[in-house]
Amino acid sequence: MIKKTFSKNRELLLHSFLALTIRGLAAIASFVMNMVISRRLGATEAGYFFLALAFVTVFSNITRLGTDNAIIRFISVYSKNKEWYKVNGALKASIKYSIYVSIIFALVTIGLSNFISTTIFSKPLLKGVLIFMTVAIPFTAVYNIFGFAFQAIKKVIFSVLFLNVVVPVLVIFAVLFFKPARAESLGWMYLGTTVITVILAFFSWRFVVPDTQSKHFDGTDFWKSSKSLWVIIICQQLMQWGGQFIAGIFLKAPDIAVLAVAQRTSMLISFILIAVNFVSAPRFSTYYNDGDMAGLKKFAVTTTRVMTLVATPLVVLILIFPTWIMTLFGHDFSNGANLLRVLAIGQFINVITGSIGYLLIMTGHEKGNAKYYRIKWYSFYYSFVCFNLFFWCDGRRGFYSFGCCGTKPYSSCNC
Repeated sequence: MIKKTFSKNRELLLHSFLALTIRGLAAIASFVMNMVISRRLGATEAGYFFLALAFVTVFSNITRLGTDNAIIRFISVYSKNKEWYKVNGALKASIKYSIYVSIIFALVTIGLSNFISTTIFSKPLLKGVLIFMTVAIPFTAVYNIFGFAFQAIKKVIFSVLFLNVVVPVLVIFAVLFFKPARAESLGWMYLGTTVITVILAFFSWRFVVPDTQSKHFDGTDFWKSSKSLWVIIICQQLMQWGGQFIAGIFLKAPDIAVLAVAQRTSMLISFILIAVNFVSAPRFSTYYNDGDMAGLKKFAVTTTRVMTLVATPLVVLILIFPTWIMTLFGHDFSNGANLLRVLAIGQFINVITGSIGYLLIMTGHEKGNAKYYRIKWYSFYYSFVCFNLFFWCDGRRGFYSFGCCGTKPYSSCNC
């Protein structure tokens, strides 16, 4: 019986192990990047950089117009059927419109950079780094689209490299080699790393995917799905990073750095969720399109068990040694230990509830399933209310209530 079960899940286990290994290296690269930046710049300059980086992260996601999961859902089916002209058609369309929107957004943001820095965030020194980082938004959007496309065709190594490894590694080398003293200097270095990443992703795609003759790609279903997913992505980004933006308005730069480091460190726990999603998302789509509902159900249960098993030791480590972990970023960050604990618990809840979002999306239920929309918006509103209630008592407590409390109803409803 055990042998039979292992045989059926062998592909999942092998691919999950590969994804976990690569994603683990990616998590380490991201952790080291945050540590190198924090120790090099200090809490104040690091606070400016991390606030600008959150800005890039959020709006590079929004300007991709919801194509991330649509790419995984449709391209996984196209590649299985060897319809490479559709694969390239979906990719080109996603990149084209994402570039249009992100460039317009970048130009508007640059024009309003002084207003955003001085009036909204009350941080004039944020302007320089914000301009450089805003220029990086189109490049960030493009290499992420390539990363999700690689995920859809089950090229896990390429996907993780471009989504999570190349930029952090290049930033680490840039900081160690050029030794920037200000966030603005690091901003243009970050811009350079995104340009290099796009170039590498483009040539890697040309190497991996067969070149096809130009044919008309009917993207009606693709863009219909993307439109529905775009609303979900906007809500996700607001829920995940909204607390940091609002904290950026009310808190000083050193406090923002502590909050950013704690949040990014706690997200190491969710690397298992992301790693397994690299393997499971395309397979959810394949199982559903093949009509194998029993296989789909069993696959979903197995992935959740694997994620819980792997994430538990990391959570325990963070809960026991939070002060030591935060001190790695510098002595100015040690007071964020309790914040790290709370955020880690929130991330763990997110992991143990499984890949329910991907399961709904990959089976085409992202639009018709009204419950999924209600969960997303309820989570956002709930976390926003918690933020306002707690922030006036303790700014940091308000920040992590925004991230953690919002995760709990969302994850609970997922169950």
